[in-house]
Amino acid sequence: MKIYLVGGALRDQLINRPIGDRDYLVVGSSVEEMLALGYKQVGKKFPVFLHPETNEEYALARKEIKVGPGYKGFEFVFDKNITLEQDLLRRDFTINAMAMHDGEITDLFNGQIDLKNKVLKHVSEHFVEDPLRVIRGMRFASQLNFKFHDDTKTLLTEMIAKKMLDELSQDRIFKEIEKVLNSKKINSFYNHLSEFEINENILPEAIRVDSERDDLDKYEQLARLYTSRNSFEKLSKQYVLPNRYKKLIQKNIAYHEITNSAQSVLDFLKKVRFDKIDLLSIEKINQCTRGYSKILGLINKLHLPKETDISVRNNAYLDLISSNLTF
Repeated sequence: MKIYLVGGALRDQLINRPIGDRDYLVVGSSVEEMLALGYKQVGKKFPVFLHPETNEEYALARKEIKVGPGYKGFEFVFDKNITLEQDLLRRDFTINAMAMHDGEITDLFNGQIDLKNKVLKHVSEHFVEDPLRVIRGMRFASQLNFKFHDDTKTLLTEMIAKKMLDELSQDRIFKEIEKVLNSKKINSFYNHLSEFEINENILPEAIRVDSERDDLDKYEQLARLYTSRNSFEKLSKQYVLPNRYKKLIQKNIAYHEITNSAQSVLDFLKKVRFDKIDLLSIEKINQCTRGYSKILGLINKLHLPKETDISVRNNAYLDLISSNLTF
């Protein structure tokens, strides 16, 4: 039995990038042996095990056989005779198809050269068997600031033309979008989608933003892209959005509906004023566009008795806004 560090962890280690989860590949073992060693099996379709002490994931070397459409259309072979090369051959990009054991790197597809040249190149013809790799490729290109190899670009274009993305569940696509949002690279991701003319398929009616924002969380990153009710409705039909996303997008839409009048600003503030939990997030969203943080601050300092009638309260806000607002 040999254990290798594989995938993104090894890739990131080689380019001095922060390492997330470490994935390990086990060659020459079996389910029975792993269980006997104290590993806990968690994989359903193929055996993945959690280390008894570190809780890191260890997967048996496997071959994949394409038997149906989409990422679910695979059968797996994972006996002791599966070699390291057989496992690595079916991985997506050369930079993710390296393995390391005791400090020695196995690099069968020149992944280190592609890392140095900042190139994303598919490993083999098996790349086309999983259409999710189209979206993953856009994600990697964005997160790593890499470019696609010409042959891979051709392959991606062909997969898109064959409408292979239609085989994917919207849930799987949105998980990839969330990984981009977490990495604060949504602007670059959008540009890659546009290059292959699938931005409307993946981020329907999103606006193009000028730059990345490191100070915004993933919810605010997505909220920046949606400024109208129609665009939000289209996004909501495509994906099952968690409430946090919906809430911030709706507030950003309300913000973009502000016109050059004090009453319009008051209407916006009435929608968000009493949501104390989200106040910092609202200010950040405001800073993404025209910025009314000063007025929010002044309203926060306007102490009115709790029993103040709502019309009196709103008139007080309106007077404050009128005297301080400039366009």
